[in-house]
Amino acid sequence: QYMQWAYATVDKEQTAAKWMQRFAGFACIFIWWYGFGYMQDKFIYNPVHPYVFWLAVAGWLLIRNSSKYLCELHSTLLEFFGRITLETYVLQFHVFMCKNVQHIPVVIPGATSDGPLVLKTANMLLCGCVFVALAVWARKVTVTTQETIVDLWQSVCQSAGYGSAAGGGYQKQLSSNVEVHNLVKQSPSPSHADTEQV
Repeated sequence: QYMQWAYATVDKEQTAAKWMQRFAGFACIFIWWYGFGYMQDKFIYNPVHPYVFWLAVAGWLLIRNSSKYLCELHSTLLEFFGRITLETYVLQFHVFMCKNVQHIPVVIPGATSDGPLVLKTANMLLCGCVFVALAVWARKVTVTTQETIVDLWQSVCQSAGYGSAAGGGYQKQLSSNVEVHNLVKQSPSPSHADTEQV
């Protein structure tokens, strides 16, 4: 009801309500950052994170949903990283982090914690590029493996002549998952439809 009232039509938009929504969003983000966001020690922040993280999320949603323009924006970069989220999460513990998940590998000589900022930055960028490239490759391997297993299952079912409800139902479910995945891959990005790119 609030959205219908505040954003009913262009002529009847409640400008004051929209700005109050934006102010509330910035206030939520400020409260989160001032109270907890500056903490750099994860062992201090982690215990309180489940209770305060919603402030930053709610603030972002309030700000983004206060403008039709912001709602229509689409970040291609964030979409790219969103597609490899699972792979980056898994690989970070095996590739990108070491020493009890507190440091990244030192590839460039002299880029240690007490080294020059230029070398440390170059080392971080190099490790990051390799890490992202591995995540993209792992994503392709994951999709290929899934499709291969589905094709193999279908071949086994057809060769064995399974017509039971269980075998056929599972086969249809797997086929449906692959079809949905293929549709997602073939569908144009939202930025090519009615949205704008950032």
